[in-house]
Parts: sequence; structure tokens; C-alpha cells
Amino acid sequence: MSSPIHDTNGNLVSDKKEKLIRWSEYYLQLLNRPPSSQPSELEEEATAAVPDPFIDCGEPTVEEVAAAIHRMKNGKAAGICNIPVELHKFGGPACVEWLTWIYEQVWQTGYYSRTGKGHYTPIS
Repeated sequence: MSSPIHDTNGNLVSDKKEKLIRWSEYYLQLLNRPPSSQPSELEEEATAAVPDPFIDCGEPTVEEVAAAIHRMKNGKAAGICNIPVELHKFGGPACVEWLTWIYEQVWQTGYYSRTGKGHYTPIS
């Protein structure tokens, strides 16, 4: 953080603490925007679409979750939850059942718990 940056008024900011505050403001503004509206053509196509009877749209099953975990590659970086792939694989049936329960909850409600403490975030 050695280079100065501009604040919202165009003034240079060179103090480390002020730069951190400015970066925080910048990313809050960048990432917290209202969702964009869908083009009318997309909505028309979605309304006219015929469901494919060969695609299973039911809740995820234990077998599907187990197969997905098995296909995951070892040695890759952990995701946002910071749980490595190997932990999922070596967790055994209890891990598969736990993940299936989580996926079913998301499937049914359209929400997931970001903190695990009852604070839910909508999936859009």
C-alpha cells in the first residue's frame, strides 16, 4: 500500500489507515448494487420453455452427493469454507449425510446459512 489513491472527491489519500477505509468504501459500493433486471427475451424464453422429462429436478440425494465428493480432485485449494477436499472424502458416510442435509435445506428454502448461527442469505 505504498501508492497513493484517490478518495471519492478525487483527492489523493496516502495515509495507510485512510487508504484502507477508502478501499473498504470502494468495494462496498462495487459489490453492493441492486440486482440487474433480466432481459425480456430471456423471460419470454423461460416462460415458453418445455421441461425436459429426463432431467431430475428433485432434491439432491445421498448417492448424488457421494458421487460428487468422489469426483472432487485432491490437493486443490479449499473453498470459501476453508474445508479441504480430502476432509470431505475422508469424512465417510456421516459427512455425506450431513452435506446432503445442508443441500436439501438450501434446495427447499432457497437460503443458506453463512455463519451457521441462524443468519441466512438468499440465493439469487
